[in-house]
Order: sequence, then structure tokens, then C-alpha cells
Amino acid sequence: MFQFFRKTLYQRLFEYDLPVYRLGPAKFEMIPCDESEYENPWKESFKQLYNGIHVRQGYQEMYNDNLSGRRIRCVDTIQAAINVAVDGTIIFVHTNKFINEVFVVDKNVEV
Repeated sequence: MFQFFRKTLYQRLFEYDLPVYRLGPAKFEMIPCDESEYENPWKESFKQLYNGIHVRQGYQEMYNDNLSGRRIRCVDTIQAAINVAVDGTIIFVHTNKFINEVFVVDKNVEV
């Protein structure tokens, strides 16, 4: 039951059907749960990706939940994510149309 909750939460926040693991700098892989070495693949992937910044317009409330204590950074634009990022930050750009958005990547980040 708890693993189902983690899977559902993970899929809502990250929009991935399978857990994604960070294997190294700029190297990620989706691994099916039955092929994962972790007891709870959703939980492990969530831990690895938790400190990233999400670019998803209008979803800030979903990422910050005062009741659960969840405080995942979510912004509306790619440039806003770059502005608050520090070197090594992962930036998740969610499905949307970023028409006419101009941004400058002046930090060592992963998008």
C-alpha cells in the first residue's frame, strides 16, 4: 500500500512512468521496478531527484505541501530555475510550451 502511494506521488511530481536513477553527472536511466536493486525503487529515485528544481507553470502548490513538510522547488520559467540553482543542480523541465523564452545558462546545471 505504501509503495503504491510513493509511486503515485512520484508520478504526479516527476511525470515519469518508471523510476529514474542518477548514475553520475548528466547520466540518468529509467529502470523498471522488477529490474531495480532497491527494495522500494520509487523511494530511492525520489531521494536521488528530490533536490532538483521543477519548471512547471502553475504547479507550485502541488510541490510545496505544508501538511507533509514537502518543499520541492517549482518555478514557472527555465530562467527562474537557473537563477535559483547552484552548481550541480538538476532542473526538470516539464511538459509545456516555452514559447519565446530566452534564457542564459551560466552555471554548471543539468537540464
